[in-house]
Amino acid sequence: MIEITYTKSKDEFVLDMTGHAGSNEPGKDLVCCAVSTLFFTLANRIGGISDEHSVSYKVGEGHIEAHGRDTLEPLETILAGLTTLSEQYPEYITIKGDIC
Repeated sequence: MIEITYTKSKDEFVLDMTGHAGSNEPGKDLVCCAVSTLFFTLANRIGGISDEHSVSYKVGEGHIEAHGRDTLEPLETILAGLTTLSEQYPEYITIKGDIC
């Protein structure tokens, strides 16, 4: 199962992702591929608009921390995609978040 957690305030956010969907074997898991694509899209987008960010990723784990109001709109967009995936595949993805 992929577990996604986030915290968001008025000018920063932290997004963490752990696990593997397990909907198919590695390399053929379309749910995992979709989540990874959204994660990397967010990482690339905030990298272009904020110098105050940190991104780390290794197989099965990801972490994004960003500061600045300009980074919140991309987060909202990606969270909408992740939420849609979690609704379609609740057995493979969970999302928990806090808005401060």
